[in-house]
Amino acid sequence: MPSYKLSVNGTIYSNGLYNNGISETYGALYAYSTASFSGTVNVAGTLNANSNLAVDGNITTNNGAGIVRSNDANQLVIDEYATPANLDWTLAPGASICCIGIGFTTFTSPPTIAFGRVTSATNPDALAFTIQSITNNSAQIRVTNIGVATSTATNATLYAMIIGRK
Repeated sequence: MPSYKLSVNGTIYSNGLYNNGISETYGALYAYSTASFSGTVNVAGTLNANSNLAVDGNITTNNGAGIVRSNDANQLVIDEYATPANLDWTLAPGASICCIGIGFTTFTSPPTIAFGRVTSATNPDALAFTIQSITNNSAQIRVTNIGVATSTATNATLYAMIIGRK
């Protein structure tokens, strides 16, 4: 295969490329080795990576409304969540409270919850958060002290990620 170099300082609009005046119009631009772009690359069709696609930065899909699209066209979404700063408890070792109610945007089915950190609580690493019940738009969360010391919270906030299909 011949080796060519295309260097452009500006914009390329292409329904194909031409070589020595001979049309090689495939409706696509192919890079068989490395293609480097230092700016914005707008793809009006589909960008196919038939091997590996490495991204050094952020990928934003659907204007920031999601991260991937599945083969059934339901978007997988990660929503950040934080309770209001009004959680209070005193939990002896082994004690639990039920329930912290959380509400989130509606998913097509009950999502998964990944619990993060809790602020303004003593012994936060000794707390276990479990889902007592969950629907498409809310959940009830049980808090259990699995440590050996009492855990207290005053005006605490619980952070979580809600992951599911919309």
